[in-house]
Amino acid sequence: MSSTTARQPAESSARPVSSAPAGSAARGGSDAATVRRAHPGDVDAMTGIYNEAIRAHELTCHADELTAEELRAWLFTTEAYPAHVVEERARVVGWSALVRFHERAAYAPTVEMFTYVARAHRRRGHGGALVARGLDAARRSGFHSVVALAPSGDPLVARWIERGDFARAGSLRLPSTPSGRLAEVAVLQAIVS
Repeated sequence: MSSTTARQPAESSARPVSSAPAGSAARGGSDAATVRRAHPGDVDAMTGIYNEAIRAHELTCHADELTAEELRAWLFTTEAYPAHVVEERARVVGWSALVRFHERAAYAPTVEMFTYVARAHRRRGHGGALVARGLDAARRSGFHSVVALAPSGDPLVARWIERGDFARAGSLRLPSTPSGRLAEVAVLQAIVS
C-alpha cells in the first residue's frame, strides 16, 4: 500500500477471548484472556513468542531470530496495518499482525496476516480469537482480502478452512528452513470486503 493511501485504524479496545466471534472462544481455563490492540510496549513479549517459533522451525520462514528492534520496525511503522495481542493474566501470550502483502500498488487492498501463540498457551482458542480480530480489523480498515501462508500439512490450515475463516487459494513449493528440502505451503485467502 502506498504511503499516500490512508486506512482507518481498527478498533483498539480489549475484548475477552470468550466473547470473540463464533469459532474463536477460549477453551479450558483461559477466562482471563483478552485480545487487544498491540502497542510498542508489547514488542519484547511478541519477539519472544516469534523467536520461539523460529527456533522450532514452525510457521515462519525466518531462519534467524529477530531482535525487538527488528520486530518493532516490521510491525509498528504505520497505523494502517494493525497488530493485536492476546493476554492471559496481564501477560502477552500470543499476537497477530496485518502487514503489507506486496509492494506493487495493485496489491494494496490485500494484506498478509501472521499469527503466533506461545507454545505453552496453545489449544485454548487464542489463535482463533486473534485470527477473528485480525479479519475484523482488516474489514474495518477497508482492505479487500487477507492472505496467510502455512505449511500444507499443518492442522491449523484445516481448522481455518473448516471454520470458514479462509479458503485455500493454492500452494507454493518452497525450500524449508533449515533443511533446504522443498515443502508445500498453503496459500489461504479471506475476502473481507
